[in-house]
Amino acid sequence: GIIAVSGEKAAVFLQGQLSNDIYAIKHGSYQWSAYCNLKGRVRALLRVWPSENGYCVLLPRSILAQTLTVLRQYGRFSKITLEDKSADYLISGFVGSMPEERHRLTRIQLLILPDTNVPRFICVESNPFPTSNVGADRSEDPNAPQGDLAQWQALDIRAGIPEIVPQTIEL
Repeated sequence: GIIAVSGEKAAVFLQGQLSNDIYAIKHGSYQWSAYCNLKGRVRALLRVWPSENGYCVLLPRSILAQTLTVLRQYGRFSKITLEDKSADYLISGFVGSMPEERHRLTRIQLLILPDTNVPRFICVESNPFPTSNVGADRSEDPNAPQGDLAQWQALDIRAGIPEIVPQTIEL
């Protein structure tokens, strides 16, 4: 899912909450960041990138609500807005080469994953049907390409990309 962080203090807020230097993220790229509790235990691993109104944060849907709740507890003291924008975006993963029609889209964020052997991309694009459930679950979109999530997760493991799920929060 995607959390949008907007407002005049979005960068300051994220800089204080996440593990990496938010100010070092360049437009067109993303950064891995950890969101930790006060003891330093990881609550979530996030992909963060600048957006038109602040920042977008990509994380597993299974921990989005819990992460958003905790972030909002601290965000209410800042001049920011934190929103679940998952329904506003379509998130697709591509293994190998990116389909040519995706290259032509102008309103996408392309996240290139750091695999050494297999090129992989995460494409985040505006959902043309944001009020429908299509953005919430691509499997309901009959035109969406379907793939094997287990294969994607195996490639994550092979590339050394960790994932925090509800069972591993703060371990």
